[in-house]
Amino acid sequence: MIKKLLLQVKQKAICTWTISDGKAGHVNQSKALVKGLSKYLNISSKEFIIEESLFKSWIKILKIKYYGHRPFPEIVIGAGRRTHLVLVFCKLVFSSKIICIMRPSIPKIWLDLLIAPKHDDVKGAKNVIETEGPLALVEQAWPKHKDSGLILLGGDSSHYVWDNKSILSQIEEVTKKSDNNIRWTLTTSRRTPETIKNLLTKIEQPNFQYKDVERVKANWLANELESSQYVWVTPDSISMTYESLSAGCRVGIFNLCKKRETRVTKNQQRLVEEGKIRTLKSKNWQPVQFLNERDRVGKLIANRWPSLIG
Repeated sequence: MIKKLLLQVKQKAICTWTISDGKAGHVNQSKALVKGLSKYLNISSKEFIIEESLFKSWIKILKIKYYGHRPFPEIVIGAGRRTHLVLVFCKLVFSSKIICIMRPSIPKIWLDLLIAPKHDDVKGAKNVIETEGPLALVEQAWPKHKDSGLILLGGDSSHYVWDNKSILSQIEEVTKKSDNNIRWTLTTSRRTPETIKNLLTKIEQPNFQYKDVERVKANWLANELESSQYVWVTPDSISMTYESLSAGCRVGIFNLCKKRETRVTKNQQRLVEEGKIRTLKSKNWQPVQFLNERDRVGKLIANRWPSLIG
């Protein structure tokens, strides 16, 4: 570890931009990749916030090119549709290596690298790195609190039919009928319907507490995931499923009826069949999954582009 840090000190700082569209999920994946790269390269990162219009973003980039301060970006990372043409413009203006996270809205050949989760079903190519789920910022932390569990609720989606009654029944089964010695903390997402939030406040159990996502600090969930041994997630929330796996938690998903067969529903079923997550029908928790796609991808990129190391 010390040898690796000394090597990074000797390396030149690689100026890296993350293109931000303001969406937390997209921004966090870009930050996760920077964190993974930083394990193997001396990264100096900066966030570039895109403007309301594509044209204004391009003008902003040109001003940096001709009136701004060096260094210019050697790597530019973007996640989300609105970042794609900004990425390409950075490549044209700065000759940067550009990395797109998730399925692109532009031809793959325009990109230096595409990082896509399996469920995006992107056809393989030399510039594609496939991952098991989205890149996660959360760290695997040990030891876990063996008496600590999380319940994470998503909400309305195009993949599953949200059912308040069914979800409440499954919460009751988890908190009352199984793992009685575990203290459960439930939190919501911005998609969670207000109707079920109101019902959650009425649950009175000694081993259960409810925290609305709007009333917790920004890093609260990451801290809880790093310390919790068990997590139950609604199946619509694929990002929280993988955040939990990346944190080294044992993960289960609740049951909801599918609206139709989609990449998300197929992926969640695959994780169950592979024994990576469980359902309420299972009697036992699956072994802990040592999932660290962030650092694995960082290492692959560092090996792929040795010319960046000066």
